[in-house]
Amino acid sequence: MARILKVLSAGIFLTLAACAAPPKLTPQEMAEAQTPIACSTKAECDLYWQKAQIWLVNNSSYRVQSATDTVISTYGPINGQPNFAFTITKLPNGNGGALITLQGACGNMFGCIPPLEGFVLSFRRYVVGENLGYNLRTNSDPSPMAK
Repeated sequence: MARILKVLSAGIFLTLAACAAPPKLTPQEMAEAQTPIACSTKAECDLYWQKAQIWLVNNSSYRVQSATDTVISTYGPINGQPNFAFTITKLPNGNGGALITLQGACGNMFGCIPPLEGFVLSFRRYVVGENLGYNLRTNSDPSPMAK
């Protein structure tokens, strides 16, 4: 009986450890994540939009459902799943520039893994060229989420 309790205790501990919250972003990283991406010329906006599509394909658990010149969205989210479904929006400013934002939602009522802010920061850094290829799904490169 004692052996069964030890095995159950170890199983519960490992389960809870696997559910531990990922590291939090610093206040500076949070501020950066909350800042929309701004492009000022058509050429810069086109480059950023292409990079946004590449980031989405490499970091989303879901396939791209729709891609236009102003919106890119994935399928999902699926009920009960902690994976994000994403929508990227480009809002033209009328002067050749635009603001680009990433929104995400998951179907898990207990929360999404990892938190959206880490994805937004990775997205922002990749699109503007400060982070050339980090993939949050595979943790293939150092990032704020890997700290």
